[in-house]
Amino acid sequence: MFAERRLRGEALVTLSVALALGHMLILLNASAYAPMEIQVASSLGKVTSYATWSQTDYMIGMALGLPLAGFFGKRFGPRHPLMCAYLLFAVAATACALSPTIYCLVVARFCLGLAGGVTLPLSQALFLAEYPERRKALALTLWSFCTLGPAGLGPMLGGWLADEPGWRWMFYADIPLALFCAGTLWALLYGRRAVIGERAFDLPGAALLFLTVISLQALLNMGTDWDWFDAPLIAALAAVGGGAAVMFCLWEWREPEPFVALRCFADRNFAVGAGCLIAGFFCIQGLLTFFVVQLQSSMGYTAFLAGLYYLPMFVFAKPLANASHHLAQAFDARKLATVGLLGFTVAYWWIAGFDRKAAFQDTWWPKLLEGAALGAFFVPLTVIAIARIPRALQPRAVELANTLRLWAGAMGIPAQTAIWYHHQWLHRARIGEGLGPFDPNTAELLGGIVGQGYGEQAAQAKISQWITQQASIQAIDDCFRIAGAVFLVLAGLVWLAHPTHLPSAPRPAEEQREVALEEAAEDL
Repeated sequence: MFAERRLRGEALVTLSVALALGHMLILLNASAYAPMEIQVASSLGKVTSYATWSQTDYMIGMALGLPLAGFFGKRFGPRHPLMCAYLLFAVAATACALSPTIYCLVVARFCLGLAGGVTLPLSQALFLAEYPERRKALALTLWSFCTLGPAGLGPMLGGWLADEPGWRWMFYADIPLALFCAGTLWALLYGRRAVIGERAFDLPGAALLFLTVISLQALLNMGTDWDWFDAPLIAALAAVGGGAAVMFCLWEWREPEPFVALRCFADRNFAVGAGCLIAGFFCIQGLLTFFVVQLQSSMGYTAFLAGLYYLPMFVFAKPLANASHHLAQAFDARKLATVGLLGFTVAYWWIAGFDRKAAFQDTWWPKLLEGAALGAFFVPLTVIAIARIPRALQPRAVELANTLRLWAGAMGIPAQTAIWYHHQWLHRARIGEGLGPFDPNTAELLGGIVGQGYGEQAAQAKISQWITQQASIQAIDDCFRIAGAVFLVLAGLVWLAHPTHLPSAPRPAEEQREVALEEAAEDL
């Protein structure tokens, strides 16, 4: 990685703190933002779906930043691109904090995500490179805790910020922290010469990928509000995005030095493992962001309580992920992946069966199960995906899987909203049919409300409000049931992959390299 000796003592501790802080900062800006969406939309004069754009665009920015990081790290070494990314992050955070409109915020969040995506692989590579071989395992353990904290505490922290000081304070806090990370890198590694290599930049491939992702994501973001293909703009986005996607696939498949290593999909194990990661994360991230908003809008939770709802999910997630690193060496990873995928099926169907007025303690157990399934999700599927990929190509394969996985998570958010919106109207119509004007139960219900002192029109409005709430809750249940069915299908599809055969006693350096790749697949 570097041509000169590693840092030691206080300098190594300071650099480790800066890199760990920067890593957590990027992840927090994804997990902590979701509970803020209602407050963001309200303060900027838009409905909540518009604020969701700024979350999905942050994620696609991160997805597009990962392959850029691969090129910059190879061409210039990790230090300079990492410093520049943190500086861009600080500038973008300033723009987010000062955004006067939702459109300014969306653009700023995309830039924030792009800078964050560049930092993720480079900060991990730089962090591990500074530790000697005998301490690589310790470094990986420390890094895994840096990933766990934002995932577990981010929603709760974001909810508190939304309820108390205000959502802009998350971005105000980003600015000095990002500058601290950039300044620490400059101060401690000034003059350090990196071992760099030659790598051509695939400009056509990069441009086509950016055009594909941005067009199709805008289509999904705007679809529900703009009545889908009845709007000329949506049809135009579909044509541009679809055409760019076809051209991108054709170009990357033949390009000798592609922007992303799309040819990895020619490997059966990679196609199965990465495909399950992408489809699974589509449901996981989509439900997480969608449901934390619905907890507030449909069920009356505060932003803090909505974030707190997800805390049990991370009790078992990281411990089981760490155990999966070892179990994947002793067992066929398909078995471990099946356990995790079926765990999601049970957890989601369990959650869908609850009355939404259930207390926190009633939903604690299915969220624990969901967290345990999350711990058995990333590692086994990553092992399956790279099992037959040549060692030299494995980092590019993980980069490709992560890029598509993050994009799938961004697409999952508006997709879950669209499913909920459609099913809500179906349930509303069904409930409304059962409460017709000549139905005796309706007359009894109306009479009971009028007896509480409401006028007849106010009583009818109250019944309509109740119908809307019940339809919304039943539509949320449908989203969980559909996601559970998807994971059930994935649990069967994973067996299309070849068995994974890892050495029973790999050398320490090889084991640490595999764990580093698996950790990279868990960053979000």
